Amino acid sequence: MKHVHFIGIEGIGLSGAAKILLESGVHVSGSDLRPGNLARKLEKMGSVIYWGHAEKNIEESVDTVVASNAINEKNLEYMAAKNRCIPILRYPELLGVLMTGKPIGIAVAGTHGKTTTSGLVSYVFEYSREYPSFIIGGYIHQLNGNAKKGAGKHFITEACEYQRSFLYLAPKIGVITNIEKDHLDYYSNINDIRRAYIQFAENIPADGVLIIEKKAWEKIKDDVHCQVLTYGLNEKADFSGKIRDITPTYSHFAVKIRNDVHSLVTPLCGRYNIENCIAGFAVADAAGIPIDKAIKAIAQYNGVCRRFEVLQEKPFVIVNDYAHHPTEIVSVLEAARERYQGAKIWCIFQPHQANRTYHLLKGFASSFYDADEIIVSDIFYARDSEQDRSRISSQQLVQELRNNGKSACHISRFDSIKRFLIPKVANGDVLLFLGAGNIDSLAHNLTDFS
Repeated sequence: MKHVHFIGIEGIGLSGAAKILLESGVHVSGSDLRPGNLARKLEKMGSVIYWGHAEKNIEESVDTVVASNAINEKNLEYMAAKNRCIPILRYPELLGVLMTGKPIGIAVAGTHGKTTTSGLVSYVFEYSREYPSFIIGGYIHQLNGNAKKGAGKHFITEACEYQRSFLYLAPKIGVITNIEKDHLDYYSNINDIRRAYIQFAENIPADGVLIIEKKAWEKIKDDVHCQVLTYGLNEKADFSGKIRDITPTYSHFAVKIRNDVHSLVTPLCGRYNIENCIAGFAVADAAGIPIDKAIKAIAQYNGVCRRFEVLQEKPFVIVNDYAHHPTEIVSVLEAARERYQGAKIWCIFQPHQANRTYHLLKGFASSFYDADEIIVSDIFYARDSEQDRSRISSQQLVQELRNNGKSACHISRFDSIKRFLIPKVANGDVLLFLGAGNIDSLAHNLTDFS
């Protein structure tokens, strides 16, 4: 590949892959309907960025086109490349190609925790001077971004299960953090999801290893035959963790491996993040990273943007989080209760996808028990059909929450939510903004009010 053109280059994954190719000496161009900060950074590195999609954007020198999964085959640039017989890769296919360029691939899969865990693994390896290449689905300040071409032998990425994208990867070390219902616009049921994870495990070579959370292992163990290491909290696992203390500023826990007990600390909030840290610790151990270095790196890792990201502490707390699945909401709210004991918690939630909201409605309705007040904005539509949009609404979710005894209301617009909150929020309250859409813009906007 000498000149690669990206359709949808503003996406977190595509922009990361484009950065790695630029750092490898490949000429990169790309287009997007709304190029933003990620595209502008690539432009400063030498990439050519186009506003909008047009046939002329596919220059004569383009020898490979990479299309976001959101781009359909009727896209003008996609059709132009196809008519000229230029090879077209989807992002997961390119990820597989990039992984084969390094001796050791590390892929982190799971319904939740992929970004935090893969970011942690990347940081541990960088701290240990292994100089990895990595692509992460979120911005990590300590790594100056979400992607890098490193000189070392490792390629680290998160592995998305949507449309079985992670099956393009053949990692030496695979991780599965959990297996739950999600993406039911693609998968038919939990058994279909389970089979996809089994296929992911089957792609690990004979001399590789699968590192998997113990409860997830119970769901697939009868069908997986590669080398396996399990981990978990309060579980009989190869990497068995136990919480010793949780404070507002750190979590102290122990991990037992090979009859040795190691003491670890993380500044990350929540029991779910302790599990993510145990997974990262297991990966580091499997890759031969010295245990003392892994422990020191974990103690310094501050996490990913939009993952329990505290935007301000006073006069009231604002927390920005990507949680968009019932299990994630439960975990984040539990973490908020642990960290801000006694505080009133306002939860401002933007449902992500009508399809997900419809299929997991009962789960969402029972996941906010740790919130005192709940505001639900309009659903953020992504990949939703007209049928998806017509059969569910935010008002229905609010009604289900009220049926469960919660104080909840629906407010459509962000500016209306802000006007509603301003006279009601007291000093010391916690405002928790949840969702994978653009709800983070409101979280940042509220910091100006304080």
